Parts: sequence; C-alpha cells; structure tokens
Amino acid sequence: FFTQLIAGRQKAHLNEIFRGITIICFNYDRCIEHYLIHALQKAYFIPPSEAAKLVSLLEIFYPYGKVGELKTDLNPNGVPFGADLNVDKFIQTVQGIRTYTEQVEDENSLVRIKRSITNANAIVFLGFAYHPQNMEILKPDNIKELTTNIFGTAYGISDHGTKEVANLTKTLTIGNIANIEINNKLKCEPFLKHFQLSL
Repeated sequence: FFTQLIAGRQKAHLNEIFRGITIICFNYDRCIEHYLIHALQKAYFIPPSEAAKLVSLLEIFYPYGKVGELKTDLNPNGVPFGADLNVDKFIQTVQGIRTYTEQVEDENSLVRIKRSITNANAIVFLGFAYHPQNMEILKPDNIKELTTNIFGTAYGISDHGTKEVANLTKTLTIGNIANIEINNKLKCEPFLKHFQLSL
C-alpha cells in the first residue's frame, strides 16, 4: 500500500499523498498511523512532526473505536504505541472502544462512513472477514450513480465461500453492477501487487 502511494511521488507533492483515500479500520489499534508516520520519515527523510502532519490528513474511521489517540509530535497527550499503561490510563484508554450496538448508535460516524462508501470509485477489502454486521455498517443508504470497482482478499475462504462474499459485496453498490474481484489465493501484499494497475 505504501509503496504504491509513494511510487513516482516527489517530496514537493507530499501534501497530496492521501488525497482521495479513506480507510475504514475495524481493528482497535493505531498500527496504520504508527506505520505511515515512520515510513514517511524513512522514505523522504522528513522529521516526525512533518510526517505526523501528513498522516493527520488521511481520513481514517474506526467503527468500533480505538485504544486512544496515538501520541505524536502533533498530539503529545496521546497514548504511545505499545506503551505499558498504569491502571488509570488503561481504563481511560479502553473507554474509546465501542461494541457493535454502540457504533450503530453513533449516527454521525455512521453517516460519514456510509458517505465515503457512496463516493468511492474503488473499494478495497484487506484482511476483512465480511461479517454481516460490518457489511451493514458500510452499506450506503442511497443508490449510487456510478459503478464502483470492488477488490478484496478472501485468503483461506473456500471457492464457494468466495462467491458468497462477492455476492455480499454487491450490496455496497445498490442498483449498480460493480466490477468485483474477490481473491482467495493471495494474501494482502501479493494481492495489491497483482491488482496495482487497477487500483
């Protein structure tokens, strides 16, 4: 993912690196932000503060919350990645985790997630289990005018199960026939390489 983001991108155009990209992460951790901040520093020899500022431009939704805001140069009061927390800080951190029911009640977040799916030209599922309740969170309320391309990993899922997953993803493009590529043979990295020209 990161390799494709930076391919041919000059340092002068870093402000546009995440333009048009939205991530919806069903995990609680902050691995994406942590990785991208460090990867940007290494790739472009920029300071942590600049990398953190760039990553702050990336729209990331956590439908089930997350274990605290990540501590960065921009957010010194956040929770350090991989930190050992005392009891009080631990209790405070887990307050950010929500159940499925709590997420459904968070209308503002839900609307923004659905809007991002509605406006997407391509939807890519990586390491996703396609649970019905998670698909319901993503399902747009409005019919899309344009066909969306859908790509997804289904590693370890049977061929029959993969066909069912493909049918399930069709619900994200209400009233439209999407180009759907669900692959159960490739893990995430080779999957992205295989479909890189389409993405």
